Amino acid sequence: NINSVNKGDKVTADAKGSYKNKNLSVDATVTSASQLKTAVSYSNIAPGLKVGLSGTLPDVNSAKVSIDYVMQYLNLKTSLGLTSTPKVEMSATTGSQGFVVGGEVGYDTAKQAMSKYSAAFGYVASEWSAAVSITDKGDVL
Repeated sequence: NINSVNKGDKVTADAKGSYKNKNLSVDATVTSASQLKTAVSYSNIAPGLKVGLSGTLPDVNSAKVSIDYVMQYLNLKTSLGLTSTPKVEMSATTGSQGFVVGGEVGYDTAKQAMSKYSAAFGYVASEWSAAVSITDKGDVL
């Protein structure tokens, strides 16, 4: 798959390749900015469990590992930067009988501080839905 975009005097192009075999998935993209973006994931290590590794070369600080766990009423996601001071992000969502609740949190080990957190609650009916969310570290309702 090759994509190109003409912006004024510049033309940017990306060449993307993908491979999938049963539980293994590999994606690679070469950009006109001389970057190689890669993502490798393996699904169903255990029922509902997926592990991934991604990054961009030459930016060695972009590497991260992700773990996703999906069940009928539960979705958990975690990512961890593969640096000496990684950023850790986690999210969880669950719901039943129209009610949904979820949240996310991020922690920057370099700053030793929360980088983000948010939560949401909602209800979905056949003809209407309602939701309340608190985002941007609790600054936006």
